[in-house]
Amino acid sequence: MYHNVLGTVVFHQQVQLRAQSQELRQKQKEFNAVTRSLSEGLVLMNSSGTVLSIKPILCGDETGHIVSCGKVRGMKRAYQELANYYDGRALDKSEMLGIAHADNEEGAQALIALLRDKGFTGECLNVVYEPVTGAHVGPGTVALFFYGKEK
Repeated sequence: MYHNVLGTVVFHQQVQLRAQSQELRQKQKEFNAVTRSLSEGLVLMNSSGTVLSIKPILCGDETGHIVSCGKVRGMKRAYQELANYYDGRALDKSEMLGIAHADNEEGAQALIALLRDKGFTGECLNVVYEPVTGAHVGPGTVALFFYGKEK
């Protein structure tokens, strides 16, 4: 009788452990999906659990604060949005501009190509963020600096 009760308890514990293990594996998959996307911008999930990669477009306001001036989905659209922002606000497209990136030379080059398509003819100072700023802005960041028509 004792062995039957003990066997039943052990069986129920095994069932419970399997369920908890399966739940932990699912949570690990979700965690991995989210952390993999953190370097890509804001992480949101749709109702089916698919990670949406939203790229915030930030700009400096007249008081010197960094503020949101838009958001897009995907890096290519983010580069296109930066190029469009430049196209509409550049004071002189023959003036030097700056691009800073956080270990994303490919993204910086893609942005430069888009800027050239928008009529940029000047020099481009292309730099990599130093480690402290790079850690703050996040890996993959690409920033554009130019003289604009407005402050």
